[in-house]
Amino acid sequence: MGRARDRGPEILVLAGFVVASAVTAWTLLARGARDDDVPEPPVADRPAEPDPSPPDAGALAPAPASGARPGGLVAGPAAPDVRLAGPGLPPGARLRAAPQRSIVVHGVVFGPDGAPVGGCLVRLDTGRDGGAEGLPVSGSLSPSSVDGTFTVAATVAAVDGAGRRWTVVALPPAGLAPRDRLLPGRSAPFACDRDDGRVAQDVHVTLRRGARFDVTLTDRLGGVVTEARVRVRRDGPVSGPPPDAGPADDDGTFRLGGLEPGPCTLVVSSRLFADVLVPAQAVADRVELVRVAVEPRPRVRGVVVDRGGRPVAGAIVEVDAPERPDADAPWGPVAEARADEAGRFDVPMLPDGPLRVRAHARGLDTPGEGVAASGDARDLRVEVLALGRARLALVASDGRPLEGVSVTVTVGPVDGSREPVRDDAVVTGGAVVVEGLRGDDEQVVVDALGYAPLVRTVRAAPGEEVDLGRATLSAGRRLEGVVVDEAGRAVAHVLLVAAGGRFSAWSDDAGRFVLDRLPDGDVDLVARAPDALPTDVHVPAAATGLLRVVVARGGRLRGVLEGPDGRPAGGVRLVVRPADGDPDADGYAFRTDEDGSFWLRLPPGRYVVVASDGGEDEPLARVEVRGPDDAPLSLRRAR
Repeated sequence: MGRARDRGPEILVLAGFVVASAVTAWTLLARGARDDDVPEPPVADRPAEPDPSPPDAGALAPAPASGARPGGLVAGPAAPDVRLAGPGLPPGARLRAAPQRSIVVHGVVFGPDGAPVGGCLVRLDTGRDGGAEGLPVSGSLSPSSVDGTFTVAATVAAVDGAGRRWTVVALPPAGLAPRDRLLPGRSAPFACDRDDGRVAQDVHVTLRRGARFDVTLTDRLGGVVTEARVRVRRDGPVSGPPPDAGPADDDGTFRLGGLEPGPCTLVVSSRLFADVLVPAQAVADRVELVRVAVEPRPRVRGVVVDRGGRPVAGAIVEVDAPERPDADAPWGPVAEARADEAGRFDVPMLPDGPLRVRAHARGLDTPGEGVAASGDARDLRVEVLALGRARLALVASDGRPLEGVSVTVTVGPVDGSREPVRDDAVVTGGAVVVEGLRGDDEQVVVDALGYAPLVRTVRAAPGEEVDLGRATLSAGRRLEGVVVDEAGRAVAHVLLVAAGGRFSAWSDDAGRFVLDRLPDGDVDLVARAPDALPTDVHVPAAATGLLRVVVARGGRLRGVLEGPDGRPAGGVRLVVRPADGDPDADGYAFRTDEDGSFWLRLPPGRYVVVASDGGEDEPLARVEVRGPDDAPLSLRRAR
């Protein structure tokens, strides 16, 4: 492929990049639960500014009488120099590693009540004035033992000047009940003596209790509600999921502890009750008692009646609501119920806001968009009207009326605005009755075994019955034809589909095909072949003789896609759009094979190829498709 070249300098630069990536990964691990921070370089890799202040005597607890464990700075081996080479670097360039030391700190984690706490995650941070939050030290994350003791160790850069000050941060153990949650604790700043490499005292870290809410939910009658979910939503940008109270305690109270002080919102949600938002203020080390009254979710109750006011037993009741709160949002079904023997219905647990209620039964439906409702609607009256009907007399080809023959009737709007409905019927009295017509132009298709489909178009308003006259069932129309290419050569293995997919046939080696039992009238035919473009053919009812279907082989867009590293990019979603068309159009979408290869049959013309596998589209090429023998493309992603 003509790509062989010396990649030695690039490999050395790549090695440096891998080392830097590994350091960054350890830094992210050491940051623990602080996933809202922006990753920063490890402090140990930066020269420290001298801190002229003496060590804080109050930062360390008194030394134990015996068994004190040593800690401090211990000299460690320096990393070897790394030779650098590459474009823009002078000859002999080297990455010199700073001298390193090991720091080891022992201590104990205590709870707010003074008892040791095990199972915490402990890390070493750089200290700041007044013990404020510092920066995590890479590689120092360590668990505390059952008795709360811990040992954290890290390798840091050995810097000149006065000793650096440090703090230890303890993260509470996972799995605490919501009421017992605690907040992270931080030790007072301390210094390690770099001369003798020892610390004579242990470091103490105390977890914080934080704020707590005890929430009780009551209904209209004052009863305690426990089937709900209570969360705390922090005001302002906060990462992570909101704290959740979990199930209520035995006394029906939802308890959420370990909350950071500040403004927040209590969020109450339930399947049976409407959502409630309660503004609140979390105060450190305080339990706030909150009582929230909840209201039942809206429900709709009423009766389904016909035009004469008679109840319609067993009617299906549907409730629609907007999909979004804005005025232009589309409506969709949110609940469904069946009316009882007296036509009454009860639909609970509905969303807040405007609603529409409609009902339908066999041959009956609510006109228009339905009955408007909102809130807790009672005694709603939903009227259903008889839909349109059509009667079609059926006779055999010899003129005898059909009787007792089973047929399948398919009814749907001509414009395709609704899905067609299919139902079985029996020819009675020489005719079939089509029900459920809604007043717009609808197509009725009657299928009987051994006969061609019978197609009629009808419009019947609700309550109206239309006579479609008499129709003769026959063996149908026979359509014979041949498939050829643009040069007149026969094309085999072409799939020909007629009447919306009801009939199909394949062309043989001579390109010939036969379609039997087609309905009388015009026929729309589609020819599909793997190595040709889809071809649509309209066959008039008066057409006779052999039908000639010409398929165009078009052009073939093919090639291989590589990633930024030059390797095959498999599974990438590509979209091909006409170069002079709408850049946001759907186009032709497909995915590359595992080896990065692809091919697509297209009409001749100019196209734009983009990678569209998530996020912003990446333009790859502008191509011109001329024919099936176009040269393959070699595409490469930039990202």
